[in-house]
Parts: sequence; structure tokens; C-alpha cells
Amino acid sequence: MKIYKIFNSSESCMEFNTDLEEILDHIGPHTGELEFMHFSRHNLRLKSYWKTFTGNFKKVRTGATLTPDISCWRGATIVLSQQAYEALAEPLTAYGEFLPITCNKLPYYIFNCLQLAEIDTLKSKQEMFEGGAIEITSLVFNTDSIQGKLVFKSQYEGCTAILCSEDFKNMINKLGLKGIAFQQNLTSIF
Repeated sequence: MKIYKIFNSSESCMEFNTDLEEILDHIGPHTGELEFMHFSRHNLRLKSYWKTFTGNFKKVRTGATLTPDISCWRGATIVLSQQAYEALAEPLTAYGEFLPITCNKLPYYIFNCLQLAEIDTLKSKQEMFEGGAIEITSLVFNTDSIQGKLVFKSQYEGCTAILCSEDFKNMINKLGLKGIAFQQNLTSIF
């Protein structure tokens, strides 16, 4: 079973940006500020505290001029245009929650992935460095834990990325949605 790590297509697409302080001021009192700042790692549901915030897409690289249909954001979240939301809402509903946000006066949705997958502890490896930094050198999932799942995240790597099955990758390609790239090297940070 092929598994992919999802990245932004930063060479051609702009990246999502929002005022985290505004969201923190609104949600932090309900969840705890530190917990909210690491909501993906804590697997927090945010929908009951959410209001429609605003965001935008920023040009991060010189050639990045396209507004993406789908892009990565903090941890295991993705941002979906209205078109992407309409195509992916049904298949993704079982794996997380959708949070409305307005970008450039248009409706978008943040998909907060809440689906955790278990790693194979014998095949997954991490290296500790001085100062407490950790580098994942091998990330292998328990096959039963990911069987039939479109998207998921891993607490082993701190829920810093959204991972997906080949079915999800094929779905994005078939729909022609632009903005993300797929990499089979699950330990890559770029």
C-alpha cells in the first residue's frame, strides 16, 4: 500500500495565511492557548468554538502566482476552495471536520484532520539530537491502522503533516485540483 506525505506546491502556488492571534484570542480561552497553538498534535476538535475568520494567499516564492484549489496549513490541515470542498467534503467527512474561512472575500474551508494512524514500532525510527530535537529517519505504518483510510496523521511525528493513501492522490489528480504535491518519502521535511 502506497502512502504519501502532502506538501504545498510552493514553486507555483501561493500559500495560505491567516491571523493566528485573532483565532487564538477567540478559541484559546476554550481550549487553552498552548493546546490551540498545537491543535493538530492534541487532535483538538475546533468546530464548536469556530467562527468564520479571514485569511489570504501570499506569494512566498517568485514564481508562485497561482491561487491553489487545495493547500496545506498548520500541522495536519488542508485549506480547500469552494470547488475543492464540494468535491471532497463527502469523502473526507469521516476523517475530520471542516472549518469555514473567508479568503479574498470567497468561501474556503480548513479541513482539520482528526484521523490518527498507528506506526509500526519495529520499523519506525527517530534520532534524538542535543537540545531535544528529533529527526524521524523511518516512518512505517501498521497496515491495519491505515487500511481503507484516505487521509490521516501520526503522533509519532508530532502530527506535523497530513498523510494520504494512493486513492486520495488519485482523487486529487482526477479532479484536477492544484496546489499540493505528494511525496513517498514520509520523513522528508520539504
